[in-house]
Amino acid sequence: MIEKTFEVIEYLWTNDGARVTEIASDLGMPPSTVHNHLSTLTQLSVLTQENEVYYLGLAFLRYGRYVQQRTNVYRTAEKYVQELIDETGYRSVFVVEENGQAVFLHTRSGQNPSWKHAAEGERESLHLLAAGKAILAHLPPAEVDEIVRQNGLDGRTSQSITDPATLDAELETVRERGYALNLEENTEGVHAVGVPAKTTSGRVVGGFSVSGPSNRLTESELEGSLPDEIRGIVNEFELELELA
Repeated sequence: MIEKTFEVIEYLWTNDGARVTEIASDLGMPPSTVHNHLSTLTQLSVLTQENEVYYLGLAFLRYGRYVQQRTNVYRTAEKYVQELIDETGYRSVFVVEENGQAVFLHTRSGQNPSWKHAAEGERESLHLLAAGKAILAHLPPAEVDEIVRQNGLDGRTSQSITDPATLDAELETVRERGYALNLEENTEGVHAVGVPAKTTSGRVVGGFSVSGPSNRLTESELEGSLPDEIRGIVNEFELELELA
């Protein structure tokens, strides 16, 4: 019952609202069952109905903001994502690991984005992201192995890492240089650099990254002063956490 309810909610989010018949057809559920789910959620003010179309209600805004601000780490990270975009001019994000996946907690896209960006709350495979690889590099090896076992290493482009041994070598490189690169591994024509964020005890709490078109954010720039600039801002974030 609960699984079906969340299927309906996910469908409404993905499709920006829908009618009973559309949901029933696409999810393979009887219209009467769909209607019962929708009616209950609407009575609880979780959904809203406009004519015959159901949409997610504003209650999700309250829940989402609570999750986004639930911990001091999450709250503090928001202003440093803004600082990253202010200082670098590139799209900036803060990503955390949850259930073996990367979750985009804070994003700032800047002006004139040239590719479809993941929105706050969306999930992605850790190994496909610069920030995700920065996180993986600082998790216990057994935990990394379990994440790979459960989720696999899906390939998004011809540059994606899909072999566990290659990933292990890449994570070792990340640990050595202190940052991770993403050279068109998730989106063709897009480069990124990611830096892990850690507590004083060394526990990784997330990853910051900036990304941009590969013709602007070139490999030479990624190997220049930009990673150090990002690490400096992340160090400020870590210091604020320590002093909090």
